[in-house]
Formats: sequence, C-alpha cells, structure tokens
Amino acid sequence: MLQATLDELAGEFAIGIIEGDIATDLDAAKLSGRGAQVSLLNTSNGFGGECHLDAPMVNRALPGLDLPGLDLVIIENVGNLVCPAEFDVGEHAKAMVYSVTEGEDKPLKYPVMFRSVDVVLLNKIDLVPYLDADVEAYIAHVRQVNTTAAILPVSARTGAGMAAWFGWLRRFARGAPWRGWPNALTNRQLQTIRNDQAPSRIANSVLALTVKNKDRLCNSRRPNAESVATCEPLTRHNDTE
Repeated sequence: MLQATLDELAGEFAIGIIEGDIATDLDAAKLSGRGAQVSLLNTSNGFGGECHLDAPMVNRALPGLDLPGLDLVIIENVGNLVCPAEFDVGEHAKAMVYSVTEGEDKPLKYPVMFRSVDVVLLNKIDLVPYLDADVEAYIAHVRQVNTTAAILPVSARTGAGMAAWFGWLRRFARGAPWRGWPNALTNRQLQTIRNDQAPSRIANSVLALTVKNKDRLCNSRRPNAESVATCEPLTRHNDTE
C-alpha cells in the first residue's frame, strides 16, 4: 500500500516516512528510491522490542527527516491490531489497512483499533473471487464498531479502488481545513512543538499507520465520512506491498 501510495503521490507532495518495525530494514528498503524521505525506527534498538510506537520513539526518528521541507509525514506503526491503538504518536489522522484474507470478524475481535480509525482500507479485494468472502459482511462489522469511518475497498496489487484512497490522502495533505487539519506550520510553531515533545505535529500533516500481517492502516480522530464513494472522513493504516 505504501509503495503504491508513494508511486502516485511522491511527485506531488514532499513526503517523509517513519518506518516502524521491531527489527530489520526490509520494509524501509522497499520504500527507498520512490521519492520519499525514509527514517527507520526499530523498537529493538533501545526500546525493548515493543510491539508499538509512541511519541518518544517517533521523536528519536525525526532527525532522519527534513521536516520543514515536508508536506506530509506517514508513520507506519508496528504490525498488530492491539498495542498501537493504545498509544498516541502525535498524528493528525489514522488509517487502517484491513485485508480480506484476515477474515470478516476482526473489527468485532479488535474493536478498540477499528473504533479509533477514520479510514479503513479493505485491501486485497482482488482475492475475493478466490475466497469465501462477503465484502458486505466486512463493511457491516466495521460499521458495528465505527459508524463514521470511510471504508474503501481497494487492491494495492491491481490498483482497484485506489483512486478513492489517493483522493482522500490528497485532501488530507492539503490541509482539509473543514476538519481543522493544518496546512502550514511556521518555524516558531515547529520549535514550540519540539519543546512540547509532540513530535509528529511538526510536519504540515501527519498520518499514522499500523500493520497487521503486512496490511497497513491509517486513521484520524475527527471522523466525518459516511460512504465509500464520498470518502470524506479521516484515516490510519497502510501496506508496503
């Protein structure tokens, strides 16, 4: 998902990625050469191998990005549906990548994560014909725990539905002022944010991502969307395939 997103938008926006993993640089390596700045954050390097990111960890990764020159920072969290929902990284929005291969029951089993997001990317829909999968059931289960998030059926592999995701992200990166997202921060504001240790608010827009079985997600805490077609809410979560 992140690869496809960078291929589409890196020429349009200055994007920074904080790539969170417990260990290795495998995902960060997949993103290199795609027009974005990438800062690797391994939680096994000084953070006890935690299964999530938090603001102090993100603060450690920020020097790897030229923040004043960026329009958008995407923070890809460590991949699971439990811990990342409980820790703030200072993001303006959250998105989630939820794969059809994970089963339609996940929103009901992990309601805290699904409740916190503003955009759910229902990924790998190209596999639906080969699975006993009911897309309407996936959507209905998300709706049971989150009535306002945008739900976008997509395939990062084939490109199906991705235009809706790119459109959502363009609106987010440009500030979406009707949701209170900033579209510019002054140097004075940047220094104040650094002093306040709210690191992820340094960039113009910050999107937080979480991964489950390599399926990433994005979200935000100011919901305002109703349908897959209009897609006017917030987000968290994404995918590097």
